Amino acid sequence: YGRLDILVNNAGILETAPVEETTEEMWDKQLAVNVKGVFFCSQAAAKAMVKQRSGKIINISSIAAVGAQTGLCAYSSTKGAVLTMTRVFALELCPANIQVNAILPGTTDTGMAKRAMVDPEWTKQVTQGIPMGRLGKTEELLGAVLFFASDDSNYCTGQTLIVDGGVSMI
Repeated sequence: YGRLDILVNNAGILETAPVEETTEEMWDKQLAVNVKGVFFCSQAAAKAMVKQRSGKIINISSIAAVGAQTGLCAYSSTKGAVLTMTRVFALELCPANIQVNAILPGTTDTGMAKRAMVDPEWTKQVTQGIPMGRLGKTEELLGAVLFFASDDSNYCTGQTLIVDGGVSMI
């Protein structure tokens, strides 16, 4: 069709380990996917969008970007980088009518979460820490993505929408 109107950066990996057990390999792997991947996909999309003077970039980050949780230092750091990157891209690209926003999901029932929650006791603890009492569903993130992808968000840029079952309010 000759245009790129919307980019959704949704790739991410998670490896948990206490700070003293986080290896350089674990750090580098998460940095490569969660930060470099978002940057270079966004950069490529921005080049096309600047030429057409419009576009939307939506970055899926995590509430881990704004809170501390044991075992998630590398992951949280990468998701914090995505949040900052979102704001910088938004600032630089808004003169070209390109909106860049982020969605911060809480723990969502995905393959990545299932791999992290192999211990039933840990899963129970996580669920009890969510005011809504359950993990999020992937389809519940869809509304946030559709909002940022739609014309309804044309005056929103550099913004963050948290979809976490109430975790961030406690």
